[in-house]
Amino acid sequence: MFFFPTKEENQGIVVLEAMACGKPCVLRDIPVFREYFSDGHDCILCETRGEMVDALERLAADPELRARLGENARETAAAHSLDRVGEELVATYEELLA
Repeated sequence: MFFFPTKEENQGIVVLEAMACGKPCVLRDIPVFREYFSDGHDCILCETRGEMVDALERLAADPELRARLGENARETAAAHSLDRVGEELVATYEELLA
């Protein structure tokens, strides 16, 4: 598991690194994470300390939930990989130059 209760973040590169390793993530529910990650799909987003404790306890007790979130997290990280971003940039530059 990866627990990241930060209150401020720009994109969450450290979260993407954990996701690339297939780690189920428990994150603070802040706007930037809602842009990139989906609660219950590739992470668990929490607002309060109590929700965070509950999420960590649920993950510790449920190997299937850990596996599902971890696999989905790996897919999310792949969608934001440097190779993928590079491909998008090349396509944008080619479109602009055409």
